Amino acid sequence: MEKLLVIACTKCWQEKTLDSFWPDKQNTLRYNKASWCKECNNIRVKNKSKTKIGLLTKIYSKQKTISKIRNHQPPTYTKIELSEWFWKQINANEIYKTRKESWYLKELIPSVDRLDNNKWYSLNNIQLLTWKENESKQHKEIKNWTTVWYYKKVIQLTLEWTIINEYHSASYAARENWLTTWNITSVCRWASKTAWGFMWKYKTEKRLLVVADLHWLNVWKKLIAKYNPDLTIFLGDYVDSFDVPDNDMINNLIDLIQYKKDNPDDTVLLLGNHDIQYIYEWNNCSWKRTRLAGRLKGLYEQNLKLFKIAHQEWDWFFTHAWVSKWWHKEYKKQIQHYWKTLEQSINNIFDSKDRDILFNAWKERQWYANNWWPLWSDMSEPKLWIQQMVGHTPVIHSELIHTTTYCDTLEHWDWIPVVLNI
Repeated sequence: MEKLLVIACTKCWQEKTLDSFWPDKQNTLRYNKASWCKECNNIRVKNKSKTKIGLLTKIYSKQKTISKIRNHQPPTYTKIELSEWFWKQINANEIYKTRKESWYLKELIPSVDRLDNNKWYSLNNIQLLTWKENESKQHKEIKNWTTVWYYKKVIQLTLEWTIINEYHSASYAARENWLTTWNITSVCRWASKTAWGFMWKYKTEKRLLVVADLHWLNVWKKLIAKYNPDLTIFLGDYVDSFDVPDNDMINNLIDLIQYKKDNPDDTVLLLGNHDIQYIYEWNNCSWKRTRLAGRLKGLYEQNLKLFKIAHQEWDWFFTHAWVSKWWHKEYKKQIQHYWKTLEQSINNIFDSKDRDILFNAWKERQWYANNWWPLWSDMSEPKLWIQQMVGHTPVIHSELIHTTTYCDTLEHWDWIPVVLNI
């Protein structure tokens, strides 16, 4: 029988197996394991959270995590600014002292609550409560239907996407259909395909304008003025054309970037293969303006934070091309590593050192070396079951094939945008 490896904890000095220690790659003399065992480390973390510094660190860290999950922007203040605000509150010292005297009861933990739950964390939108007071406030808002965040209308559909019913919330729909809330929300979040034979989706009241493959055209200005959308999503390929003058193409891209800066919450700019070729010189597309490569590269790189690869709006998923089933299966572990949703995963991968996994294409396109997956897929590639809207592939009219809507009609000069009410 093989003898288990054991090492001593430098805190409690007890010998324990390797799985009792957290990984530490720098600690090579201890089999890449931490000096303290998990039990001692948990006690250290718990004791630190009871101090003033540890308490504020924990609160601030949780705020950043919650903001990311809710797709809100991060807190507009730093940890130091939060600490200064915290100890200026009239009830701060009293709450901290009472909790300490109660031997750190959960109900008396200081809690920083948002005044308006539909806005992100900012110094003028937070108040100091205890955990119990915050919980009571939350339950009251849910009961009175006064906070949008805690409930979203859901729609029940058949497998053919025919609407059956509409409910005030996932929990109400679950009670009416003898299901659990998790059954329904997992479908709404695309974690599951169906729940007991039905499709489910969130309902919102938002007007979306989807503009595909401009290739220099400035018609987007007229479209926004005509449709007055709540959100405009551009699907990439803003440059490259056969006969358009260089300055017209550059100026149109500059106008588009400026519009995004002026309307950051109402505009989404996705990248296409004709845009990427100027940022990363890995491949050339047709119509490439080599004489403008330097200027376009600088323009894209200076404003790269305004662009992204993927966007999700409730149950619609937008990329320049689309998510192939093969790619998603091949890199499922990496996708899950970077975040919970597909949109967050793809955008985080694009900003990471693992960007190369986005350069893979379906085997039928392997003659294109190093293809950029969400910008190069074509109709022959197997799609995911999610509801996608894409450009890239020219079509005569915008059309839905399976679960993917194609809306690049520029090549046929019947260029009608897609307007969604979701």
